[in-house]
Amino acid sequence: HQELETTKKRYFDLYDLAPVGYLTLSEEGVILESNFLVSKLLGINRQSLINKKLSDFILNEDQDIYYLYNKNNLNPQEQHTCELRMSHHDGTSFWVELQGNSQILNGVVVHRLTISSIAQRKKMQEGLEKTRQELHAKDELMILQSRQAAMGEMIAMIAHQWRQPLNVISMIVNNFKMDIEFEKEISLDKLNKMGDNILVQTHSLSHIINDFSDFFKPNKE
Repeated sequence: HQELETTKKRYFDLYDLAPVGYLTLSEEGVILESNFLVSKLLGINRQSLINKKLSDFILNEDQDIYYLYNKNNLNPQEQHTCELRMSHHDGTSFWVELQGNSQILNGVVVHRLTISSIAQRKKMQEGLEKTRQELHAKDELMILQSRQAAMGEMIAMIAHQWRQPLNVISMIVNNFKMDIEFEKEISLDKLNKMGDNILVQTHSLSHIINDFSDFFKPNKE
């Protein structure tokens, strides 16, 4: 009798007071046994859990995860794991990890499961994901600022290269207007030279644009 009491106490310590939730389910997913931690996680009296389906305590959005987990959990030689959200009695949800396998007891298939709260892990993962997104956003901003700075430098270079041809064209036009104002005779040869000079300057402007356009082509040196 004393050995039996010792064994019962050991069972109570190892099963009922374990820091991990233990469940035994029928083949249909009905709760047959549960320890105190499962009751605490769900906020429901342990006796009230018996003969309830575990799926009743799983969020609707994660029912497919649980279905696939059960489908893969038919092999008694393998242990399967999944993460999903369960619902507390007060309506709040929390993340858990299910781990277990199927066994045959007295010719009947049962599922042995452990339930572990992974709220802290999920919180850390969410924090890491948030940090990753923030870093990504900062990288995007730095790239954008770098592009804007590069574009500003390129525009400044184009403006610098364009000034001289534009100044030459402006000078030719001003000389032409002054000759008209002072009623000077402008020969056809002079007009041709002015026109040729303007064409040379416009070709130079066009060439500058082509040079800067080629700068962004990967196959150009």
